[in-house]
Amino acid sequence: MVIVDLDTIRTALRSGILFLIAGQVVAMDSLSEHELSAVSGRDGVTINLQSDSSDLSNGIEISQISWATDQSSVVDSNTLFVDQIDIVPVGPLGGVATSPLDISVAIDAFTNTNSGRPSLAIDLFWERMRVSTGAIYMADDTSATFGRAAFDSNGRFVLKGDGGILNSTATDAGLLINLGSVDASDPAPSNWTINSPSQFYYAQNNIAGSSELVLDNLGFLFNMQQGAVGVDSDGIIVRSAPGSRTDFHLTFDILYDQSGSSPFEVTAEDLPVLHFGWRGGWENLLFQLQGKGAWPSEVHNQGLTASLGFDFADDYQVILGEAAGSKAYIELSAPESLLGSGLGSTSYSGKDFQIGYLTLDTLHASRGPGGICFGANTGDFGVNGAIGCVSGSGVVAAPEQVNIAPEDNAFALIARDWRLRGYSSEVVYRDEANGDVIDENWALIYTFGDLDANIYSYPQFGGGLYIDVVAALQTFGATDQERWQNGSHFMIGDTDNNLAIGLVGADLLFAANNMQVGLGNSGLSLDSPQARFQIRGMLGGGDIPNMAVPQSMAYVDINLESDRFVFGLEPAPLGQSYLGYSAFLSLTDLNVNNFSNQQGGAHGSDDGSYISLAEPSLDRLAVDFRLADLSGDIEIDNGMLDLRTSSETDHGRPELRISHTLKLGGAAVQPAGAAGDVFKVGRVEFGNRELGSIVVPAGQMNAALILKEQR
Repeated sequence: MVIVDLDTIRTALRSGILFLIAGQVVAMDSLSEHELSAVSGRDGVTINLQSDSSDLSNGIEISQISWATDQSSVVDSNTLFVDQIDIVPVGPLGGVATSPLDISVAIDAFTNTNSGRPSLAIDLFWERMRVSTGAIYMADDTSATFGRAAFDSNGRFVLKGDGGILNSTATDAGLLINLGSVDASDPAPSNWTINSPSQFYYAQNNIAGSSELVLDNLGFLFNMQQGAVGVDSDGIIVRSAPGSRTDFHLTFDILYDQSGSSPFEVTAEDLPVLHFGWRGGWENLLFQLQGKGAWPSEVHNQGLTASLGFDFADDYQVILGEAAGSKAYIELSAPESLLGSGLGSTSYSGKDFQIGYLTLDTLHASRGPGGICFGANTGDFGVNGAIGCVSGSGVVAAPEQVNIAPEDNAFALIARDWRLRGYSSEVVYRDEANGDVIDENWALIYTFGDLDANIYSYPQFGGGLYIDVVAALQTFGATDQERWQNGSHFMIGDTDNNLAIGLVGADLLFAANNMQVGLGNSGLSLDSPQARFQIRGMLGGGDIPNMAVPQSMAYVDINLESDRFVFGLEPAPLGQSYLGYSAFLSLTDLNVNNFSNQQGGAHGSDDGSYISLAEPSLDRLAVDFRLADLSGDIEIDNGMLDLRTSSETDHGRPELRISHTLKLGGAAVQPAGAAGDVFKVGRVEFGNRELGSIVVPAGQMNAALILKEQR
């Protein structure tokens, strides 16, 4: 339940309100664009809300919003609080406002020209404004907060009904959400533009000079022109009509403001980190929003759960590259479905992209939904409560339930059955400054058969957050074809010859306990006293897109357990453009129930941290070369991910350069500054027979990978 403290809303629009209602004489011109082309009526009501232009600091102030869940349960009732919500006009890049707060809504009744049914349309528009928060905290404890945030944007929301405003059986309803004035009129998504970019700011506390994470040049568009937007017995449903298309756009630049000298404002001191986004068409869209939480089998199940599924249109793209200014980026396009075409599924499970459910809930200590089943191979890896892991056919190793229970009042994000069964069959390099467009006819394949995760976040004293996370990315299926269609694959493909090579049918697990998420002097950091990372899969390849005859070289299984894990992302210095990274691992055998790998992979024994290369057959994985019982310290230093343009290289061709220094043992530097512990391989094995051990007192290796255009 959401509660708005109405008693403490300070004089709506602190001073003067202009409130205009026009009746039949007002024409809804804003509803005549192509997304509402079926609206034949033009008479309606327009409501306009403006603040007094004599004082542009005027706006709406709300003292507090609280979200309470499971109030019927004494042990599970919990509340999330957001203090001091301000809605005020703002200028571009967080600057001073030049116009007052201006919000307008137009409402019109009409007869839908396609369906012939009476309908209603709502068109809401607002000029650029800021929605900012004060402290965000749990359970009425203001000493520990998640931090504070602000969002600047203009926007438009249009809902065109069909047979009513929220008719779940409609076929010709429309929904438009546009933040940042995204223009998607060009047939090619590469040419879509953001005409009034939005910004999102996050700071971990209210102290002057606090570092900030910024999403700049942000644009969001969702435009479903034909389908259903309604309410049924399960909640809110949005469903596109068969054969129709939904335009989607979400792109942004990640910036880092180290000094925080200009709070919630984009300045020249904000360092570029990364440009990222999705854009293009969705088909066969199905979205549902329900009021249930992390306890769906019990009475106290309040929360918020969303489900989503869609197929990729031919022009759908993922973009990744340099942030700010004239960008150089990689465009992953021409999606190819692992499921084939023409399925036309009306459920979530038969689509290229699927979110089985994403749940937001507030939890008390020890009251989580249960662990994640890693390795069951059944397609149902999420474990609820006391239900254990049950193996399916063709399992790689004995399944294990990996769990970290909530340690305190937590804000929970629960993910189940997320699936990506499509990949990019075309990789295009674009350089806006030099005008370079390069397509080398190769594909980047990254899919996931099933993603399940439990993420619990806790507010930090003085501002910030800790998180507990268990996330598993898995493959399921008994046959090669099933494991391809429902698999997690990480491969590079040659589309001239329709061949690909990489890691096929992979399983990946990441678990971290009490991990601090920090914004510090050098960037974003993650620091955990207990962490585990495991990845396994078949190293091989074959024909794409079907992988009908897979070729296998070896089965790789790497399990790393650490009693100190630190990872950092660092922006480049002012005037440069690259993404820096660093890491530190203190390897050990955690030997903790429901956390560490006590199954030992195919060996059935606890080998702690290990690296294994096995026979390329799922029934002969015990025949392997293994480095077992790894211990000691590893540091990755001077990491750099640099997309260099043709004007930045000596050879006049663009290139992607990934480089770092790997340090082992005494050459590594611990987070506190001391020399690292000696790196050891406790046992070297072949076919489960011990051959000896390895000790590395200190060592260092410089590595660089460069990808560039062929000529």
